[in-house]
Amino acid sequence: MRKVMKRVCALFLALMMLMGTFSLNVFAGKIIEGTKEDKLYLSWKYYSFDKTSKTHTEVQALEEGILYCAQLVFSNNPTAADDTVTGADLWCQYDTAAVNIPNTGDNTSKSVFTSLPVTIAANNDGNGSLSVHIMTTSGIEEYGEIIESGVFFETHFTAQKAVAKTELPNLFQLTSKSTIFDVNEKRLHHS
Repeated sequence: MRKVMKRVCALFLALMMLMGTFSLNVFAGKIIEGTKEDKLYLSWKYYSFDKTSKTHTEVQALEEGILYCAQLVFSNNPTAADDTVTGADLWCQYDTAAVNIPNTGDNTSKSVFTSLPVTIAANNDGNGSLSVHIMTTSGIEEYGEIIESGVFFETHFTAQKAVAKTELPNLFQLTSKSTIFDVNEKRLHHS
């Protein structure tokens, strides 16, 4: 069973990389423009996370030694099936002096999550690079309906040092390798 799962993941990653060759780059913090003048907005939000109660509390700064999560939030996703986002290759850089994502490589799935009904593959190299690949054939949806806004993914981490409110916007950043696309119509969403 493990070999089958590895083969499925390898096939999925190969497909995502192939789709990535047809996509243009997305820049961190920028608006991603679609083929029909639509704009998809991305932003990072930070929360303290209580493992026991599984609750999130939004924070404006981080304290050393506390468990947090970073969420990549999207809004203005087109809700028409022909226009909606159906996949993303999200490449992130994070400050290793401030962030410790405990699981790397094959164990990254223990630190990176999504509540969306999508296929997700993630890899944390432990050196400040986190890649998250999301794919669905019907669009990003909840309860069978394409959603306009939501959370692409969240990653849990421990703060290695205190991070001030002014430093928080640079804690996690999308790199220029990131792409977001519409697989249904083969249209690209790009910057």
